[in-house]
Amino acid sequence: MLRYYIEHTLEPDDTAVHNNVRKSKEGASPLVYATEEERTGRFVMKQTPRLESTEADALRFLNKAAPTLRIPRLLHSFVHRGSTFTVMTRIPGELMCEVGLLDDEWESICRDIVEELRQLRKLKQPRDIAGCVMMSASGHGLPLTLLLPENEGMRAGPYRSIHDLYRTALPWLDLADPSIDDEISVLAQDSIHWVHTDLLTHNVMVEMKDDRYQFSGIIDWEDCGWFPSQFQVGSVRLLGPSAVGWKQFWGSWLFDDTSEAAYKAYEKLHR
Repeated sequence: MLRYYIEHTLEPDDTAVHNNVRKSKEGASPLVYATEEERTGRFVMKQTPRLESTEADALRFLNKAAPTLRIPRLLHSFVHRGSTFTVMTRIPGELMCEVGLLDDEWESICRDIVEELRQLRKLKQPRDIAGCVMMSASGHGLPLTLLLPENEGMRAGPYRSIHDLYRTALPWLDLADPSIDDEISVLAQDSIHWVHTDLLTHNVMVEMKDDRYQFSGIIDWEDCGWFPSQFQVGSVRLLGPSAVGWKQFWGSWLFDDTSEAAYKAYEKLHR
């Protein structure tokens, strides 16, 4: 998975790519949700070496369902030589992991991220996929990285229920074992939300304003989708000790009771 924006230098003779980029800049694509100012400013093109569960799929959904989210605006997408190219607006600023932040800046930025997560939690699954998990905006599977870090890149799903997810993705876990009935019950009762599966400092943009760093947006949405809510808890708490401010905030910030209980149950089973 690409961790953050990659700006591509196009070959002069790559006519197909140039033509599609020109279309996006002219606003010819029906996928344009950005303002004229955004479309004529700087933009980013990201290449994803697959045709499903892409950044374009996620942004197309999120730009419509949650238009006030501080995320890129999809301008155009196209397929070329087996890859999906996503043209989107650029979030201003720098990667959070590349700047030095004061304690109060960490706190302020993380609280802004909490507000973004609250918007995501308000999104409702369409009735025809209610209960499905590990499902992208295109209706396909997603990486198992949060469940099985050693299998990074392996994709699975979608699953018809949370129970099916844990039964299939974690075959070593005997769901019929009575000694783990309590944990399995808690996991099955978890709520389902749209989750950013790699929500760490390398995917958060910050910008210097009024002599302090402020939150400007979240990037890298290609591996996001419908998951049990404890996946979002686990994602923000994955970071190592180097980002002390991030670790302190999310280590003490409590999500809703259902998500926290499911996260603790999964952690207990995963030991």
